[in-house]
Amino acid sequence: MAALSEPKRRAVALFSLEGYQVQGIATRLSIPVGTVKRRLYDARRQLRSLLSARLPERLAQKGALMPRLFTRRGDQGRTDLIGTCVTKAAPQVQLLGILDQATAAIGLSRAWAASAQTKQLLVDVQRDLYRTMAGVAVSGAELPVGYALKPNRVDWLETSINELGGQLEIPAHFILPGDSVAGATLDVARTVVRRAERTAVALAAHDSMHDPQLLSYLNRLSSFLFVLARVEDHEAGMVPLQATRTLEERESEVSQNVDVP
Repeated sequence: MAALSEPKRRAVALFSLEGYQVQGIATRLSIPVGTVKRRLYDARRQLRSLLSARLPERLAQKGALMPRLFTRRGDQGRTDLIGTCVTKAAPQVQLLGILDQATAAIGLSRAWAASAQTKQLLVDVQRDLYRTMAGVAVSGAELPVGYALKPNRVDWLETSINELGGQLEIPAHFILPGDSVAGATLDVARTVVRRAERTAVALAAHDSMHDPQLLSYLNRLSSFLFVLARVEDHEAGMVPLQATRTLEERESEVSQNVDVP
């Protein structure tokens, strides 16, 4: 995508990422329909040519073509972002790595989830993070169309948290993760998202954050995953285990001459 001119890139982003049809793109960009069609056609030809150049000429097995699974381009500790090449220690690359880990952890949670509602909600979150990663990978001050979270995604998270929280009793105390496998994996995903949030804050401090929703989204996402973990505990018939004993429990242990640490 970075190899395309800005007009072609915007047309492709609106068509492929935003779901606009040709007429809608023409209206959005205030250009003729024929111009949209030409930009999409030229962009497809250019991308096809670029991708074909990266495919191996032959594949021994069954004569089929497949992309190479490694390029060796990162062997010197550098990697490509959209529009530039940077060291893998760069803050943007660090955040991308943690977001990648977060969506993988969420994928594990989705695989273990018992609730169909949980599975679908996690798919929606993974797609949000996919768009977020595209935005983080952009160099320069302007974020291209389709490279940011869709509007009101923070509001969607808040609404979902309230709706899910109203379906069961959320503990008012700290709990020990691990009462169900699905709940435990969601708690792990939550901690990864928290780390992504801290890294994003550091990136924003250097004015390198393009998407204004990202920090708020990651903050709400960790709360969202906590509530979903409790939903999955509930689906498994488990009551979350309290992290500390209550005062009544301690007094009962003392009365029974039990050593209390």
